[in-house]
Amino acid sequence: MLFAIDRAGIVGEDGATHAGAFDLSYLQAVPNMLVMAPSDENETCLLLNTGFYAKQPAAVRYPRGQAEGVEITAGFDTVPIGKSKVIKEGANVAILNFGALLHESRIASEAIDATLIDMRFVKPLDQAQLLNVAKSCELIVTVEENALLGGAGSSVALFYQQQGMQVNCLHLGLPDRFIDHGKRPELLSQCGLTGDEMLKRIQACLERSKQSYQRAAFQDK
Repeated sequence: MLFAIDRAGIVGEDGATHAGAFDLSYLQAVPNMLVMAPSDENETCLLLNTGFYAKQPAAVRYPRGQAEGVEITAGFDTVPIGKSKVIKEGANVAILNFGALLHESRIASEAIDATLIDMRFVKPLDQAQLLNVAKSCELIVTVEENALLGGAGSSVALFYQQQGMQVNCLHLGLPDRFIDHGKRPELLSQCGLTGDEMLKRIQACLERSKQSYQRAAFQDK
């Protein structure tokens, strides 16, 4: 069974009652459910195909509004279940993008030369990729257009906790409130989810980590 879920995340002028802010949270709680968040129209085709042919319940969530304008090459192709896609290799910081905020994530990634990964799958997560970035980066940033409570970032944090790993994470997503009616760019800015706002929050997190390290080093002397 395949669920195609329209109006994922912020829906702008449709208003608060139509915002798809909670689907990643509740869908993950369903056993054996495959949960996918494509980043553009071509990825949407790929993941719809993947969900259609999967031998398990599957959900693909995609946003309201204009597409990115990328070329559609998917045809009837599928992708390996639970496999992410590396968009850009960088250093020190890894941005794990879940869904349609890839363009905004790319802006932040390029500004600080961060690794950028299109995660594609919220459930199952690409665990091999999560282990890889945890070993090579000082900060892991998750980005999603879903409530932070119970969302993709929460699952990433839970995975690291279950592995007994102490990983510095910053989770960016929708705040714990109903999102107002308004134009999408303005609402993204209010939620700290434009590329520029992401960059500010990442830099602030890195600065806090640096200060904490300096305090700890001073106390050890």
